[in-house]
Amino acid sequence: MTIPTDSDREKVHNFIIPLDSPTKEGSSSPKRCSSPGGTLSTTSTLSSPSSFSSSSTPTSSPVPPYKSILESIKNGNNQIHTLDELTPSNSVTDNISDNDSDNSINIINNDNRRKMTAPENNNGTKVWVKKSAVEAVRNPRLSFKEKMARKPSVASSYGSGSSFNGSVHGSAQFPRQTSFTRQTSFTSAAGSVASFSSQRDLFGDTDSEIGSVGIPFLQTNNRSEEWGWMPAFMLDSSNGKITVQLDEPVSDVDTSSSSWTNSPMRNNSVCTDPIVVLPSSALNDGDIVMANEYQISEGGYAVCPDDLISLSHLHEPAVVECLQRRYEDNKIYTATGPVLLALNPFQNIRGLYGESTMRTYWDKAEKGTKETLPPHVYAMADEAFRSMMRSFEQTLGKSHAQSCDQSILVSGESGSGKTVTTKFVMKYLAALSQRAGNLPEEKRAYQKVAEKKISKSAALSKGRTSLKPSVPSWVKTAQQSDQDSSDRSGSRSVGGDALSNVTNLTGTGALNSIEAQVLQSNPILESFGNARTMRNDNSSRFGKFIEIQFTRSGRLVGAQIETYLLEKVRLVTQSPGERNYHIFYEMLSGGMDPDELRNYFIASTARADDFKISASGTYDRRDGVSDRETYRALRAAMTTMNFSELEQMDIFATAAAILHASNLNFVDMDHYCSLDGGNVHLEPVCHLLGVSPEDLNQALCHLSITAGKEAQVQQNLTVDKAEKGLEALLKATYGALFTYLVSRINDSISFYHQELYDENGVPLPDTRKEQPSASIGVLDIFGFESFKTNSFEQLCINYCNEALQQQFNAFVLKNEQAEYEREGIEWSFIEFPENQDVIDLIDKRGSGILCILDDQCRAPGTSDRSLALDIYNKCKHHTRFSANRKQTAALQFCVHHYAGPVEYSTDGFVEKNRDELPKEATELLQNSLNPFIQLLSQIIESTAAERSNSSRDTPLKIRRQESAFGRITVGGQFRKQLRSLREKIDRMSPHYVRCLKPNDELVPNHFDRAAVAEQLRCGGILEAVRVARAGYSNHYSHDDFLRRYRCLALSEL
Repeated sequence: MTIPTDSDREKVHNFIIPLDSPTKEGSSSPKRCSSPGGTLSTTSTLSSPSSFSSSSTPTSSPVPPYKSILESIKNGNNQIHTLDELTPSNSVTDNISDNDSDNSINIINNDNRRKMTAPENNNGTKVWVKKSAVEAVRNPRLSFKEKMARKPSVASSYGSGSSFNGSVHGSAQFPRQTSFTRQTSFTSAAGSVASFSSQRDLFGDTDSEIGSVGIPFLQTNNRSEEWGWMPAFMLDSSNGKITVQLDEPVSDVDTSSSSWTNSPMRNNSVCTDPIVVLPSSALNDGDIVMANEYQISEGGYAVCPDDLISLSHLHEPAVVECLQRRYEDNKIYTATGPVLLALNPFQNIRGLYGESTMRTYWDKAEKGTKETLPPHVYAMADEAFRSMMRSFEQTLGKSHAQSCDQSILVSGESGSGKTVTTKFVMKYLAALSQRAGNLPEEKRAYQKVAEKKISKSAALSKGRTSLKPSVPSWVKTAQQSDQDSSDRSGSRSVGGDALSNVTNLTGTGALNSIEAQVLQSNPILESFGNARTMRNDNSSRFGKFIEIQFTRSGRLVGAQIETYLLEKVRLVTQSPGERNYHIFYEMLSGGMDPDELRNYFIASTARADDFKISASGTYDRRDGVSDRETYRALRAAMTTMNFSELEQMDIFATAAAILHASNLNFVDMDHYCSLDGGNVHLEPVCHLLGVSPEDLNQALCHLSITAGKEAQVQQNLTVDKAEKGLEALLKATYGALFTYLVSRINDSISFYHQELYDENGVPLPDTRKEQPSASIGVLDIFGFESFKTNSFEQLCINYCNEALQQQFNAFVLKNEQAEYEREGIEWSFIEFPENQDVIDLIDKRGSGILCILDDQCRAPGTSDRSLALDIYNKCKHHTRFSANRKQTAALQFCVHHYAGPVEYSTDGFVEKNRDELPKEATELLQNSLNPFIQLLSQIIESTAAERSNSSRDTPLKIRRQESAFGRITVGGQFRKQLRSLREKIDRMSPHYVRCLKPNDELVPNHFDRAAVAEQLRCGGILEAVRVARAGYSNHYSHDDFLRRYRCLALSEL
């Protein structure tokens, strides 16, 4: 970004009015000024940070927060002014607290909206008060047991302003404090009763623990049940005291405890009195912050702004309150500068989606209307598409043009709605592609420029009409673009009805369009890659990055899907309340024809509890989605993707073979074991896999060891080892099946996979005129996870979230501020969490946890115990690592992530990271009589060979690795994929969607303040909003700025 020079500023500054911070949310409108050229709306100008940040406002001396209020009271003026009059927008009162507090919802009317309230005397100023401050005043004397019950985690003390190893500064947050039900936040305010100045009093004399490693930590895995803020009204602040009236008074003492029963405070009414007197230091300490004033509708409801950056006061309770009021008004989308927040309503909201809604957003962009539309995922997708098209025009004819690629990064917790948000994005982009093919009348800007040049050339020729002017090769009319696309896709002509068909994924016309094929990849991937978990009924147990390919005319011509880390362990183990992948329940839901079921040796009366891998005790979905309907959608999607009937039979036969194989059992024969020949599932397994019972028994119950060069030694396996071998076979087969489906989908929808051949089968050079010129990548990847038991999969998932969060910080926070510093703009640096030290703890060469795990997997005779001891030894001094005595005894450790601390169990780490299929099982699949099973065995071998190749361009060879030292592990492969993903995102222009889950019960019309506040802190949203509000809203280069505004100062220029 290049800023105009001082002389340029002097010439135009009289005509540019900065955006003023509105005094009433929902009613803000940019000021306009008269100029020689007419009126100028500052929504398109370079708005000054001074309108948002008090730090850049020239003053004679800094004024402490709320000093004006206190001075007016000392002078005898007891009238308390509103914050809009006296308080800077981002003063120190915008502190973020890690505390919990009352998360109850005041539902007054049937529409779940709350009317604005005020104290009876109507003279108070609305504020937010920390619950910990209220507790400190009400209960100044606590027993040791009560103090320990309120003992905060070490992470909470870091999050309240301390420096964390020099890498996290004042406002750094470690927010997901799951150590206790009710938490206490500490702020740096010496001598303040309301801020709990004495941390040692709560911790005791020492916080060390004998036998612990690193930072001591107490953890449970339940989300905090209470929020740390309470609404109140400030009534008086005289005599060094601040009197507030709580708007939602609650009892802050556990009346069921024995200490309360014997306490002299038992009959003291102060515990429920809404009037609380706090010390005057509570304002400067951040224990009291001012609330926002909203416009009131005719029905008495608050009208909240669409963009959080327009809030007068920006802090955690203000953001949470705004989101809650919008949620209760069925406004689930809220803008936060460059980031879109999406609350999952857990219900269908009428009129929120559909073709009519999409038309509203694309009409605004295409017609250039000044109508302001509410935030929406459609608006985010539209902005990505328009940015790509603008980049096409700006880079036209340039030899070394910058990338036009865009990306839409959807993130959030499991159950927050990432998958459905991704599908809405893809639907909208597909609809825009259809419109690009049906709007030939309007010529694009670069076509107009080319025609203008041609007309000038024709005028200079002076009558040489016999020569037809040449058209530049990069100029294509809409008719040519449509013809090229039609040549490529056969009969993929799209009419007016096809648009709605693509939107609804139904109809005859949609089946032949490339847009529909891209969309229909979702049902296939969801059936084989999604499952019900405790947090989500349709949780993606893998990550995916979809690159949607577009031409310069805006037509979608293909897509490429890359997947990450399928959770194969779910195939053999499910936690209580969860179930296996959807495909198994869909096959048994009654949607499959009974005759087809008989082909797979499954009775029409078979149920999910008849098979071991689907008998977790949980068989349905809480969201009301029918497995029978999703099965029908799966078969329709396979037809759209041109899966043949034989292919579909092979796919379902493999899934049926896995179902049957899970019921196999072994008989212990003292010195060896054998498959139970009387098991009714043995014959179906052998038939579907194309192997004999003898070969299957040999592969699972015996191990061949090479002694010397040629000697083979047979070793009998125990029942436990044979069962482990069977589980490995099931996981490897299902993983290969999933890989086949992804590859098959890419073959159908990717532009580059559709090669041209001559009559002899020789590939021809690609002469198609409409090549993909850019792509829009859509990322749908697993969110941060913390369960009761966290294993290798959770470590990889959370490591991925750490890396993506760092990328988010770099784009939204770090790069923005670095730009201002580089341009020499006066700027008050905003602190934000830095998590590079966590990434180093996990993947740093030599000392990272995953690197230590790889070393253990390559060394002979290692185990989970040796891994845990090696981690303790190498990571014990890291500030983000801890393991107390109890954890070390259980071979567990804790990592303090950006989203909070997570406890991991090393049980199974080594085996999962190796992910090896025994040689005998591999040879069993290779020698199968079923061609499809042979193909899956080749995929298994190809995957192993790909991991072993150090060069990406090395051709894949099917070979067996005789040494473990050259084999890349699952963790190593995932790190390699993640680096590649980050490189792709860095080359693209990102757009962010943060999905939020309003409650953990997955029910509509319930807003859990503590849960939402925790997710906001985890995603770095509050810091992003501050940077967006305090910074310049528009960035122009020097040339673009003068070109746009030179008309305002023609005489001076």
